[in-house]
Amino acid sequence: MRLTFGCLCAFVLSIVAIWARPLHAQQYITDDAGITGHRACQIQMWHGERSSWVLPVCSPLRNIELSLGFIAVWKDEADGHFEYTAQGKTLFKPLTTNSWGAGLVLGTGRDPAFVGLTNEGYTIYGYVPLSVSFGDDRVILHENTGWLYGRTNGVSTNAVTWALRGDVRVTTQFTVTGEVYGAEDVGSNGGGTPAEFQMGVRRLLRREHVQLDLSYGGTLRTGSPGAGWTIGLALITPPFL
Repeated sequence: MRLTFGCLCAFVLSIVAIWARPLHAQQYITDDAGITGHRACQIQMWHGERSSWVLPVCSPLRNIELSLGFIAVWKDEADGHFEYTAQGKTLFKPLTTNSWGAGLVLGTGRDPAFVGLTNEGYTIYGYVPLSVSFGDDRVILHENTGWLYGRTNGVSTNAVTWALRGDVRVTTQFTVTGEVYGAEDVGSNGGGTPAEFQMGVRRLLRREHVQLDLSYGGTLRTGSPGAGWTIGLALITPPFL
């Protein structure tokens, strides 16, 4: 999986040796222009056919969101291993109803299986999440554009990352979501991945505090494995830090 987005239940567009960006989006790759409330935390957990995650997210400072996640990969080019991701997020403009928002995310990730080896693998990534609200938040579109640098076994790779997602609110507690994402090679050493997609539904079990997601993911190219089915749960705390 070393430099593939798919490896993390297809939820890792910011990972090559793991790129996780899913924050408010749960298992979705495309991030939004929003952060956890000041002094509050989220615990995001999801389990899928390709990988499982635990991702605590907190905002100890105003407009600064920090996350540190651990991933168990079940199916990919390198089966049966653990990974991690760490990232920070800030907003230039928070998303508001019938308007737009934008931010910046910087992070890194590495496969812990490389610990103690001379040629360690790691990635450094950054991207800009952009969100636009229509119809009093009935439809929200998200777009991410970023850069991914990876180094494995002494070889460096670079890729431009992209992701598009749409959230359609059916009721106040029920949302339908779809996204496509991928990475384009930059340079002779590669670093890109085939485009993938995910579609799913989201249910707010307790508004602002408990969120449940169910999604299915695949690739836009025949013969490549997709994320498959994934179920996710997000628990959001009130401010306490």
